[in-house]
Amino acid sequence: MEDLTPAVALAEQAARTAGDYLIAHQDQTRIIAQKAPDDPLLDADLEAQRLILQTLRSGLPQLGFLSEEAEDQRHRARDYWVVDPVDGSQNYLHKSTQFAIAIALILDQHVQAGIIYLPAREWLFSAIRGRGAICNGQPIRVSSAATLEQAMIHFGEFGRDNRGQVPNQQFQAFATLANQAQRIRISGSSSCDLALLASGAIDGFVMHRNPFSSYSRLKKHSSLEKEQSMVSRTERQKMLAGEMYLALDPELTAERQHARHLTQLYNQTTEEEGEKRMQLLKALFGAVGVDTVIEPPFHCDYGYNIFVGDGFFMNFGGIILDCAEVRIGANVLCGPNVQLCAVSHPIDPELRITVDGSMALAAPITIGDRVWIGGGAIISAGVTIGDNAIIGIGSMVIQDIPSNVIAAGNPCKVIRMLP
Repeated sequence: MEDLTPAVALAEQAARTAGDYLIAHQDQTRIIAQKAPDDPLLDADLEAQRLILQTLRSGLPQLGFLSEEAEDQRHRARDYWVVDPVDGSQNYLHKSTQFAIAIALILDQHVQAGIIYLPAREWLFSAIRGRGAICNGQPIRVSSAATLEQAMIHFGEFGRDNRGQVPNQQFQAFATLANQAQRIRISGSSSCDLALLASGAIDGFVMHRNPFSSYSRLKKHSSLEKEQSMVSRTERQKMLAGEMYLALDPELTAERQHARHLTQLYNQTTEEEGEKRMQLLKALFGAVGVDTVIEPPFHCDYGYNIFVGDGFFMNFGGIILDCAEVRIGANVLCGPNVQLCAVSHPIDPELRITVDGSMALAAPITIGDRVWIGGGAIISAGVTIGDNAIIGIGSMVIQDIPSNVIAAGNPCKVIRMLP
């Protein structure tokens, strides 16, 4: 196996960078959305995630990325990072020091290395498969306690069912442990618990996985993805692969509802809430460049397929139907009511309308640097627009437009070359 020490060092750098931010901004953190009634999304979650991703990509840009606060960016890769930018968000929000950053390295679909960083204590735990675990450079080992009567046990947070209730078996398990163990505690951060368990600071850790939480479903999907792909492709996989798919598939419908929620929050912001707007765009898009400005109202299908470069500006009424990737370069300007539609439907009505709903086809849209798209223009699925191109007001772009031209009309055609 290759030497993973540089990769672990990169993960440690990412964790420390994010940890410094979390410590410095804990008193100012705020909730920007609710993933669930008891699961807030903090601005700190998103900024820590951005800092981690930025650092990891700077050193190993070829690896995919799977995180609690972002859409799946593995892009079918077998090598990727798994990140929880703030494990213990509720603790962090309530000014507790019991929170952690967790990063794992997956190679060929197997965990090969990982780190857990407790910023408030400056404890950095790391491990490489087959080489043991360390904390701040010193080897660690688990406790030697052999019985519950000798043991300090940490108990994971109580999970809730889809009615918001804690199942009785979790109370029963807690009572059993409380009656037998020397001490029992609930810390609110499973990463902290696992790191303390590995170092012998606690003697045991018990956790009920909550199958109803959004991240639990994400992790379950991740673990089953390979098996599912061998049996049948999901509608989401078909959509991202450019194959015909069922638009009303429950998974895709849920993802669109999530995007609707974030765009609704975005469209309710004011001019004075620029930072909040940027945080919401980071939660929604696959990537957001610096100095991005999108005037509300704005609407999209999924968000995670949208990648915009630095200096992107979209005027009022913009629509991006990102059923496939929509990649926009740097310093691109879009006038009001511009539509980027990376989706279409079959021409054959028998294929277009089925008993299960409407079938669709997606194809990517790529827009180069310094492009200016006039108000009311519509860009169709599968179109590429080259650098410096200008698209006239109200144009219908159904074919590729080369770089350094002015193009307009319905259908959009090149009018002249730019100097």
